Amino acid sequence: MHRPPLQIAQFFAQNLSPQAVNLLETRYFELKKFCFRSLCVFAGLAVLPAALTKAEAQTPQVQPSSSNDPRLDALRKFFLTFKCPLASVAEVFVAEADSHNLDWRLLPSLAIIESGGGKAAHGNNIFGWNNGHASFVTLGAAIHQVATTLANGAAYKNKSLTGLLRTYNPVQGYGDKVQMMMGKIAPLQFAAK
Repeated sequence: MHRPPLQIAQFFAQNLSPQAVNLLETRYFELKKFCFRSLCVFAGLAVLPAALTKAEAQTPQVQPSSSNDPRLDALRKFFLTFKCPLASVAEVFVAEADSHNLDWRLLPSLAIIESGGGKAAHGNNIFGWNNGHASFVTLGAAIHQVATTLANGAAYKNKSLTGLLRTYNPVQGYGDKVQMMMGKIAPLQFAAK
């Protein structure tokens, strides 16, 4: 049997203590507020996939390095040593670095320093990009965006590694930390393609 809301409210008011009525009212308004917020979030998410799909479509697919490339083994071992979840995208790091003429150890080192190798990343932002506020569709999209910007962005283009790192993060000693991490991945003589 369906009762109008007024009859239901009157029933509760007559049969429940004032504290119970107050609790129910509080829960009712919390639920109402939650539903409104959820509806707004849902509406945003309903639009979001189209934008994300478009961004993903703009991410060029680079050719992965040969599976017998010794850099892949070194990088996977490095990520596993730090117990971080990036070992599965080692090929993407190497391929993007090759595609953009970057030292293949740079991007993984930035990821380790900025997000613990993805352990503290939000929205696939393993590089702390845009002061940690950026979000990416996939890890591959994040790696591609940062590689492209470091190679071709006006602020970074044609700079030495030291200059590039100073621009990326001007905090004293940051560049040294990144270069030390690069050395942990592989020594300089092993760094060449």
